[in-house]
Amino acid sequence: MKMPGSIDVGGGKPVRFVVLTLAFLILATLSCIADPVRQKIEEGNRLLDAGRLDDAVRVYSEAIELDPDNPAAYFGRAVAYGGKQELELSVADYTKVIELVPDAKEAYESRGIIYGHLEDYESASADFSKVIELDPIDASAYRYRGASYLGAEEYDLAVADFTRAVEIEPNFEAALMDRGLAYSHKGDLERANQDYSKVIELDPENADAHNGRGFNNLKLGELEEALPDINRALELDHENAPAWDSRAVYYYMIGEYELAIADSNRALEILPDFAEHLFNRAKSYIAIGEYDLAVADLEKVLELEPEYEGAQELLDEARSKSGE
Repeated sequence: MKMPGSIDVGGGKPVRFVVLTLAFLILATLSCIADPVRQKIEEGNRLLDAGRLDDAVRVYSEAIELDPDNPAAYFGRAVAYGGKQELELSVADYTKVIELVPDAKEAYESRGIIYGHLEDYESASADFSKVIELDPIDASAYRYRGASYLGAEEYDLAVADFTRAVEIEPNFEAALMDRGLAYSHKGDLERANQDYSKVIELDPENADAHNGRGFNNLKLGELEEALPDINRALELDHENAPAWDSRAVYYYMIGEYELAIADSNRALEILPDFAEHLFNRAKSYIAIGEYDLAVADLEKVLELEPEYEGAQELLDEARSKSGE
């Protein structure tokens, strides 16, 4: 399971935060940085801020050649590598920053985010624990560690960390969203919906919160309450694949199978080869007697996720009915 999508790969912070962090590192070691190195780092910062990642990597590398022990150059290059999706290289540079500056909180946090996207949740949670050790009231660190627990399917630990983040920052929208997701995975749909409702109160145009609450209401059998939220999510974000899938589930539940298939198709246009959307479409295909199409979808589901719950049984049913 991946970490929540709201956690970015490129260091997990907006570029202007990164540049400020780089500036801090530069100032912290200013007396040790020769002018040519400082100029290279400042140029790298500007390139990073402009989104010119390849050029940023090149310039930070030039700074490192001039000064192999400069943490700001490694930090900037790590962020650039993250933005380029060269995650192992990003980890290596953040690790070098930590070797040079053992209490560099931002490096631990950023490396933890990269570890999360590599699905190394143990290393991710260890890095976020170090951030918390350095700053026990860093709400983002609790949220990030909770996200690593969520990725590892340790839902009780995830809820505890998201709760701590919200205690520190009561209107921490991302932590509330993530706690809602963790509660949903635990099957505590009422609590999940409380969190989604709080997010909607804070941000009425949060499509994911509307969809999360709507989908949970489908699972609770509250179909009349579910549909307005799902439709609202689609109004706010027409490219929201989970919302299209949620409405497909709604249509399946009320027996409108052709409409369900149409919405599943839309979800799969946005997120091709996504197992859950394929599985739900297969159920609708079976309901209208399109067994061969269902077989194709379910075979793809098992190719993508061999342990997908219920897929093998449904595939066996579809094959039996298709005469295979």
